[in-house]
Amino acid sequence: MRDKKYFSTLTVIYLNYLIHGIALIILAQNITYLKEQMGTDNSGVMFVVSGLGIGKLVTQYVAGILSDKFGRRPFMFLSILSYIIFFAGILISPNIYVGFFFSFICGFGNTCLDSGGTPALMEILNKMMGTASILTKLFIAAGQFILPVVIGVVVARQMYYGTSFLLCIGVLIVLGVCLIRVPFVSVNETKCECRETENRTDIDMPKGNMRIEGIALIIIGYTSTATFHTIINWITIYAREVAKLSETTAQSLMSFYSTGAVIAVAATAFLVQKLVKPVRMLIVYPVLATAAMTILMVYPTEMVCRIMAFAIGCFAGGGVLQLAAAAIVEFFPEKKGTVTGMVFTASGVAMFLGPIITGFVSKISVSYVLVYDIAVTLLGILLAIVVNIRYNQAFSKKTER
Repeated sequence: MRDKKYFSTLTVIYLNYLIHGIALIILAQNITYLKEQMGTDNSGVMFVVSGLGIGKLVTQYVAGILSDKFGRRPFMFLSILSYIIFFAGILISPNIYVGFFFSFICGFGNTCLDSGGTPALMEILNKMMGTASILTKLFIAAGQFILPVVIGVVVARQMYYGTSFLLCIGVLIVLGVCLIRVPFVSVNETKCECRETENRTDIDMPKGNMRIEGIALIIIGYTSTATFHTIINWITIYAREVAKLSETTAQSLMSFYSTGAVIAVAATAFLVQKLVKPVRMLIVYPVLATAAMTILMVYPTEMVCRIMAFAIGCFAGGGVLQLAAAAIVEFFPEKKGTVTGMVFTASGVAMFLGPIITGFVSKISVSYVLVYDIAVTLLGILLAIVVNIRYNQAFSKKTER
């Protein structure tokens, strides 16, 4: 860390990621109320959810360029404002089309958070960039743990369902005020460091093949996101409609998922730092996630739902997307920004298409949502095997762990 004066900045940014974690699941967690408010069904609410993905997808590339040019603070402000509009707008949305618009705004806010917050974290924690990135996943998971608890209290006390939305707005306002005063690393200082890095050349750096492992890792950006995004949107509905659990019990599964994700993020950070290459985990985690989803589909009992929600949180929410981004940088170190942007763009596609596809198949049976998720994850496993074979060929055995 550069200086202790940046601790307040880290706090503001990471708390924004906590709110982002809540935003990702708040529609699915309140689907019963939103269906009534918007006059729709499960598929309609998933259409609203898909707006987040398209909002992120169409704005990501430009936002990254502008963030490098104008600095991180303006994009953090835009992010906070966008999330406030989203939380407030959903509460007054009379139909799915208005809801989709506000979800699109949320996706734009996610883009601004990633374009402003993530680079700012890496500039502050410049000697621990990997840790800085993994911690964002930790706070996202923390938000996804907290929300079901809050909703449980709201339901138990028969309070207005929008209470959780209003609480998020209140937190965002406080963070926005704090953002005015916290320090950021200056753009000029960052540019100087970039020039120093560019002046250092790596000799005999292994080269990747974009047509093979490059495309495979980009598609893994889609499959890894689809795996966890489908679960966080449908686990509550699945538990209620297939496993026949009560509303409160069904919503509590998201806390089990998030607990697993928090533990897995910490474990992943240790494993890739000390024991294994990130590319190896691209096979292990999806295989275990597939096994957990299959068990959940075959034995939808209350105990199985709880255990498998935790397991899927570990293996689907443990940072596979971030591992794919780390792996593609190993193959293409001279194009870090470009290749990671491609992976996260594929992630945005998954966040857009996934809810639409699953909303459609749910009309046949909610169980088919898991069939889709398992199929996508299996595709990711096959691609990860290809990537690992290419990794063995491209890198000397001296780099093996």
